Amino acid sequence: MWDFRTSLSIFHGTVGTFRFYSVKYCRLFFPSH
Repeated sequence: MWDFRTSLSIFHGTVGTFRFYSVKYCRLFFPSH
């Protein structure tokens, strides 16, 4: 059976990683910001 808390933690981990790389590439392409 799939645990709800496990899926929630995986979801937050994915969102956190996406935000991290999003900010990283934004700073890479837009150094002025």
